[in-house]
Amino acid sequence: MTKKELHKNMNINVWIIGAGNIGIEYAKILEDLKIEYTLITRSVKSANYAKKSINAEVISGGLIKYIENTPTLATHAIVSTQINFLSEITIQLLEIGIQNILIEKPGGLSIKELCEIDNLAEEKNSKVYIAYNRRYFSSVLKTIEIVKNRNNITSFHFEFTEWSHKINTSMYPKEVLNNWIISNSSHLIDLAFYICGSPKVLHSTVKGKLDWHPTGSIFTGSGETGDEIPFTYFANWISPGRWSLEILTKTERIILRPLETLKIQKIDSLTLDEYPIDNVDDINYKPGYFKQTKEFINNSNPNLLTIKEQINNFKNIYYKIYQQEE
Repeated sequence: MTKKELHKNMNINVWIIGAGNIGIEYAKILEDLKIEYTLITRSVKSANYAKKSINAEVISGGLIKYIENTPTLATHAIVSTQINFLSEITIQLLEIGIQNILIEKPGGLSIKELCEIDNLAEEKNSKVYIAYNRRYFSSVLKTIEIVKNRNNITSFHFEFTEWSHKINTSMYPKEVLNNWIISNSSHLIDLAFYICGSPKVLHSTVKGKLDWHPTGSIFTGSGETGDEIPFTYFANWISPGRWSLEILTKTERIILRPLETLKIQKIDSLTLDEYPIDNVDDINYKPGYFKQTKEFINNSNPNLLTIKEQINNFKNIYYKIYQQEE
């Protein structure tokens, strides 16, 4: 870190709301970046758990109580609570005038929640972003470098099969489970369209259901992006599978499966070659989080998803994939 960067960081103060594993991960990164932060959580139990892993102050009692006793606002805030509390906490931060907010995905569970955040952010002149850390995987950044621009992509395919038998449904409220594509699968779906372009046309088919996800268990579809790149997707939550993304160009097939790795099949070859990537940050921290956090803190946000973009994604992607009404 340069002296200039260190001086800039001295003027930054971050609130992290939510002291689970994700909140602790953000805290560790901010410590290594020499950035002042406060970790805020509701329960004493969560606070005590977090104190074992970090060196900064951990506050229990919740955000509202902390605000009442704090004269100085943070320059930045990161919301890493449970999904069903994300929008509520973000609204509270906006109401007191926090100017830069990063919300863990998906930011909210409905367009109504997201629009409420967006409208208040505009009123307060605040910037709000949604954290999709897979955009920052070393494998993804190298893939983007390889394809360079979307004119080189001829088609792509992605799979977002979930291991439904492994999901502990007792850990999540009903509204989170019923919207699992948004709550969890959106990680992979967002990544595919982030790299290859947003869909202009999307045709979907939904079959089956689960006890906790009545709106479908098998999802297939196809379409084309605004750049007229054709795509297909597939997910079967009652059969084996895994998340994956395959991008085809005129000379190679790029395969992210698992997403942390990058394999390439050259034209006229049946071999999948492992492509070398510099993944030191993804080894030292939860993959993608270091670069994502640094970009947010530096207010240089070319890869972060804005709240407005997420609203469009709900309308034009997620609701269409599982045929959900707004």
